[in-house]
Amino acid sequence: MKYTVSAIVPAYDKEVRISDVLKVLAKSKDINETICVYDGNDPHTLQAIKSIKKIKLLHSKKKHGKANAMGRGVEKAKSDIILFVDADIRGFTEKTIKQLIQPLQSGNFDCSLGYRSSTMEASFGVPLSGERAYFKKDLEPHVKKFESMRYGGVELYLNYHFKNKRTKILKLHGVYSYAKHHKYSTVKATRLYAFSTYELISEIIRQKNPMYFLKSYMSYVYLGNKNLEEHIKFIYRGL
Repeated sequence: MKYTVSAIVPAYDKEVRISDVLKVLAKSKDINETICVYDGNDPHTLQAIKSIKKIKLLHSKKKHGKANAMGRGVEKAKSDIILFVDADIRGFTEKTIKQLIQPLQSGNFDCSLGYRSSTMEASFGVPLSGERAYFKKDLEPHVKKFESMRYGGVELYLNYHFKNKRTKILKLHGVYSYAKHHKYSTVKATRLYAFSTYELISEIIRQKNPMYFLKSYMSYVYLGNKNLEEHIKFIYRGL
């Protein structure tokens, strides 16, 4: 049985790479629908999304946060598999799509998490990657929680609640983030990085569970998968 796939792309203002990402998804024979959830007012970003055929746009001028956007996308999706893809990446290709969905299509895994190629993202950033795939039926019980999270922490939440699922963790060769300082002024980029860090820490504290960080971050990636040696190698390489 071949499962159908819905790609969900959360987007905000000044997503300079979003056209590249959406074009790949729109042309892919492995993707049955692509939903872009855009919270923002930037006319260039909005036009870039609208210019690509076959893209379903969910647009809100008010920013609700990434977790909320992901939840809205899941609610609208019609396919068996949900593929999440961040809008601010480069090097995203048809091969990347196949890497992420094949483990689920094979029936051997319940979800997949693809980490990017930079040294930092291939070590400490692995648990926070936005490129991941799940079965919709497994995500549905969590959607309302997504919508109430508002900002940071959705990746840690998913890691924690899927920690006992069969998870394939894989490197997305040639895929990199498009850094915030390439989109914004140095001051604004620094502010956004600080805010993201604050939101992650706040989410961990909010859980009031001393094991949450261990099970959603450290154990999930570095202790609980077959790629342990490869991850450790990248950690030391980055030090």
